[in-house]
Amino acid sequence: MPAVKGREGVRSGARRARSFDDVVDRVRGAILAGSIPAGERLPSERELAEQFGVSRATLREALRALEALGLIEIRVGAHGGAFATEGGSGRTADVLRHAFDVEFATRPRHARQYRAAAHADSVTWAVPDQERLERLRAAIERGEAAFLRALAEATGSPVRVAVAVALESGHAAGARPSLEPDDMREVLDLLQRGERDRARALLHQRLGGTA
Repeated sequence: MPAVKGREGVRSGARRARSFDDVVDRVRGAILAGSIPAGERLPSERELAEQFGVSRATLREALRALEALGLIEIRVGAHGGAFATEGGSGRTADVLRHAFDVEFATRPRHARQYRAAAHADSVTWAVPDQERLERLRAAIERGEAAFLRALAEATGSPVRVAVAVALESGHAAGARPSLEPDDMREVLDLLQRGERDRARALLHQRLGGTA
C-alpha cells in the first residue's frame, strides 16, 4: 500500500486532536482500523505536531506512550522515525483501558486506591537520571496525568507506562486532579535526593490511597 495512505490516516484524525490523549487515541484508532498499515512510517515529529495542533513535547510524549502500548516502533538513524506495528498489544491496552473505565465507574473507591498504589510504586523503580528528571519537570507544567505518565516512563517499563495511561484514561472521566504543582515538585525533589520512601508515601497519600 502506498506510503501516503498511512499519512492520510493520521491526517484524517489530526484535525480534531488537541491534547496528548487525543493524539494517542487518533493514532491508535488509525492503526487498529488499518488506516496506517503495519510497517508504515508516520509523518515526522514536526508534521505531526502541526497536524494535531500540539507542541513537540506533547507529541513526543504521545509517541512514547504509543510505543509503550506496542502500537508503534521508534527507530533511530538516517532511516529512522515512528513506524506502525501489528497493533496486537494495542488491542490488549484497549482492553486494559476499558477495564479501568469500568472499575472507576462501578467501584470508584477501590479504583482510586489501586491508582494511588500503582503510581506510588513507580517511585520505587524510577531511574532519576538527568534526562528523566528533566522530563518530569517539564511534565509538571502539563498537569497531573502528564506527570504520572512521565513517572511511569522513568521506570523504563512499558508495562508500567501502559498501566499508567490506562489508569489516567479511567480516572479522567470522573475526577478532578489530586496533585497540585507543588506536590509534584516535592515528589520530584525527594526522588532526586534519594528519599524514595518519603516520595512514595507522599504521592500515595495525595492520590487518595491509605496513609
